[in-house]
Amino acid sequence: MKLSNYTDLLATPIGKFRPAVRVAVIYFLLSVIWILSTDKLLEHFVADPHTITLLQTIKGWFFVTISSLVIFYLVWLEIRKKDLIIKTINENKQWYNALASHLPNTTVFLVDEKLNFILLQGNESTKLGLVPERALGKSLHELSFDIAARQIITAYLEQAFSGE
Repeated sequence: MKLSNYTDLLATPIGKFRPAVRVAVIYFLLSVIWILSTDKLLEHFVADPHTITLLQTIKGWFFVTISSLVIFYLVWLEIRKKDLIIKTINENKQWYNALASHLPNTTVFLVDEKLNFILLQGNESTKLGLVPERALGKSLHELSFDIAARQIITAYLEQAFSGE
């Protein structure tokens, strides 16, 4: 997610921050519980101010060490989830590509809002004069292929992009 300025951050859907919020909330809760409970324990069992100061320093270093491990683990879990999702998408994409490229008498294509080809597969595209290697990244209007097919495809896509 590329942000052009800080106001873009405010317009971002909260769902995109869910993993970060989850880590922050867990860290916050563990921190509050640790600080309150260990301070009370020290006050209850230790009377000497010098010893309390020394134990609070040790307690602080222990907290930093343990919380670093907890944060590492939580971030690692989120990265693992993302990696699994990416792996699943890539496997599905491979199946889709294999299927789309072997369907008889079919052409499968994706274009962006400027009618630039993102994907072009299938044996029917070459019958129209569309070569996948030359079409990718180019607009329907830049390519020379069957005029009737171009008019039909362009009209259909413009209707689809307008929401009809």
